[in-house]
Amino acid sequence: MANDGLGQFARGTLDVATDPTYSSLKLTGSSMAEQRRSLLLEQLGAGGVSATVTITIPGTGSRGEVFVGDWTALGQSLVFEIVTAPNGHVTGLLLQESTAERGQLTSRLMDDLQGEVAQVADAGLRNSLQAKLDNASKQIAAGNTATAANVIEALDNAVAAHEGAGIPSDLASALHASARELIGLLRAPLD
Repeated sequence: MANDGLGQFARGTLDVATDPTYSSLKLTGSSMAEQRRSLLLEQLGAGGVSATVTITIPGTGSRGEVFVGDWTALGQSLVFEIVTAPNGHVTGLLLQESTAERGQLTSRLMDDLQGEVAQVADAGLRNSLQAKLDNASKQIAAGNTATAANVIEALDNAVAAHEGAGIPSDLASALHASARELIGLLRAPLD
């Protein structure tokens, strides 16, 4: 689903029996300034629930993405937004908290990055990226999420510097996506 203009969200349906429980909604805006809007997330059908969250529709040049942790438990699900500025800086916005889902998603994203880093053929580069992942893991375990986000951002910058020369473009794209999502989650303030 994508939003190509203010107030006009694409409509889509989600079948919780067959579609992934974790998904996202991409946001773009044509306005120069970012704007805040209410977004109704709704499960349809028997026992369906809804959640209304306030989102940021990015200004020109920025991108936003809203992540829903579990559509099958929407009323209690983790919902967060990441906004990526034109310079690549990622900001996280917590829209609805679920501490358990936050921890599970953080672990899953770290595992995703681990698997992606393991695919880097150059041993020196792979070891450098692995050291950053190890550092981020230690920071997360110590509760230093802002520092962990900065370390993952350094990893993402290293990937960008080696994209196409040491890291194939498709692998770099996967690393960038996982890193941005994790950075946004780590930067989303705790309740």
